[in-house]
Amino acid sequence: MEIILSDSSKKTFSPISDKLTQENYSTWRHTAMLIIQSLSMEDHLYSSKIPPQFVTDEATKTTSESVKYKTWKLQDLTLTTWLVESMTTSIKNKIRNVVDALFALGYEVPDSDHIQAIIDGLNEDYTVYIGSVMSRLHQVEGIDYDQIYSPVVRPSTIRVILTIAVSLNWPLRQFDFDNAFLNGTLNETVYMMQPPGYSTKGEQLVCKLNKAIYGLKQAPRAWYKTLSTTLQQFGFKETRSDVSLFVRFFDSNVIYLLVYVDDIIVTGNNAAELDKLIYQLNNIFPLKDMGKFSYFLGLEASYLSTGSVHISQTKYASELLKRAGMETANSMPTPMMSNTKLSAHYSEPFHDPKLYRSIVGALQYLTMTRPDIAFAVNRVSQFMHQPTLLHWKSVKRILRYVKGTVDHGLLFSKSTDFRLLAFSDADWGGDLDDRKSITGFCVYLGCNLISWKSNKQTKVSRSSTEAEYRAMCAAQTELMSIQQLLGELRIPQPMSPTIFCDNQSACLLAANPVLHSRCKHLELDLHFLRDLVNQKSLYVVNIPSQDQVADSLTKPLSLSLFQKYRFKLRLRDKSCLSLRGSIERTA
Repeated sequence: MEIILSDSSKKTFSPISDKLTQENYSTWRHTAMLIIQSLSMEDHLYSSKIPPQFVTDEATKTTSESVKYKTWKLQDLTLTTWLVESMTTSIKNKIRNVVDALFALGYEVPDSDHIQAIIDGLNEDYTVYIGSVMSRLHQVEGIDYDQIYSPVVRPSTIRVILTIAVSLNWPLRQFDFDNAFLNGTLNETVYMMQPPGYSTKGEQLVCKLNKAIYGLKQAPRAWYKTLSTTLQQFGFKETRSDVSLFVRFFDSNVIYLLVYVDDIIVTGNNAAELDKLIYQLNNIFPLKDMGKFSYFLGLEASYLSTGSVHISQTKYASELLKRAGMETANSMPTPMMSNTKLSAHYSEPFHDPKLYRSIVGALQYLTMTRPDIAFAVNRVSQFMHQPTLLHWKSVKRILRYVKGTVDHGLLFSKSTDFRLLAFSDADWGGDLDDRKSITGFCVYLGCNLISWKSNKQTKVSRSSTEAEYRAMCAAQTELMSIQQLLGELRIPQPMSPTIFCDNQSACLLAANPVLHSRCKHLELDLHFLRDLVNQKSLYVVNIPSQDQVADSLTKPLSLSLFQKYRFKLRLRDKSCLSLRGSIERTA
């Protein structure tokens, strides 16, 4: 592999030894290295989460939108436990030499995105410029990396595990790995240039990486494979339904482990075995035991004295409102007016499409615990390419609704059985531009909502029966996925799943063995659903429209109907639960 080095002779870098004595070099070097290792993934940089006791009031707080470097001022070089633990990770993983070369301490701001840190020395402050990893890596697909995809756990899987844990009174534990990506093993040979300050003029040396580092395209994949291999050595198996869920069955003990990069949720029927597992993993990968599950991917858990768990995104929603400048806006009782009909036309273009996409994208993540805004968010998401003023007005309406329901979230209660129930509905020709129908369905495991969907169908339906039938097929596909997951979790099903539909013709079509000529174009969906009904692997039940919970996922509703279905979707106000004294107080 030919290595071409850039000409660094035009830049002048002061040797580290000119500023620090040999005695203090190690401390200073590791402090700078820790800044890099504790970065977040914003703008492909690993940005600082330095504990507050290390940062002075003068520390500059910046965002990726305002500047292309971040500044911190460390007030003390004392190596506390936080510093020692981070240093130990690098040394233990045998990447110390590579990291030292990569995170060189130079004294000039590089041309591309870099991170600046001001570190206190013994007698004076030294400004240290630490280069971004990504700006110095020029990886070629097929040579420097192959697969880069790293799976993450599905939201519905998290809800299934929560339902099982709450119903069976299992403990929910949480922990995260320190510097996870630095544990990944590379299968490829990867080289990179020496950073400024470590090479002399005319020197032709490069760094060869022995381990994954932050910034490598394959770093997330390498970490996942390393963790997966380790868990399998402990007797865990990946589930086919969700490869980010690992299960272990031995004797009478059961453990479920959810993985989202380096954040872990684990539960099981034996608390002692959970403690043992965390201890064993900590001996291999340094980790932080967070104790009881409380905050995971923006999901906040509140425990009720009844044994139920309330999951919300209060902090995330509040930050979103502040980001959109709506934190002081008046609230609205519904996310969308009942007579709202959005179209790609009939309004002036919105002046800031980037802002529109940013806010709508953030709202999409909020639907992880908020099915009450799923339909409204899905509708405004269909105009990302060219939003109009009317679309932006609808987005602000959603934000106003969120403002008044910021503490709302899903309530998971103890369930007496794990029967699967689904409600499916469709709004025939609901899209004004292409007249495609809107599908909506929600799935319950016992009494708890675990999955839902609101989206536009891919084909135009020629009748409401056809639209409703397609919605039932979509719901059944989700049911089959959850059934497979429950099977791998060894959770018995008391009976076959049931789909509730308020269209009588669609229900009859599912059970009718005769294929009508006007339904020939639905033949595949007909056979798919009808075979399951005939085998009694699925029940289809017709219900009155006023009992159709999925109606709120297909169209905007009046206030009374919206509130009725919101309650049935298991959405509760955390502040109201707290006022009733049912939320456990924790120190």
